[in-house]
Amino acid sequence: MLLDLTDDEARELRIALDAQLHGLRVEYVAAETRGFKARLRQTLDHLESISARLGSLDLQQHAEARH
Repeated sequence: MLLDLTDDEARELRIALDAQLHGLRVEYVAAETRGFKARLRQTLDHLESISARLGSLDLQQHAEARH
């Protein structure tokens, strides 16, 4: 699946995703049930991967703008 975003939309999405990740990390640390904690870890892994890809787009765009 492809999602076409403007630079501003991608930046706003990354900000929102990072805020959500922070809340999930806090919840993960406090989780007591092993199954719930495992599901949270899986969700965190997926969202952190997406956030990293969005961040790499920001770096690429800044590098291209300099040239």
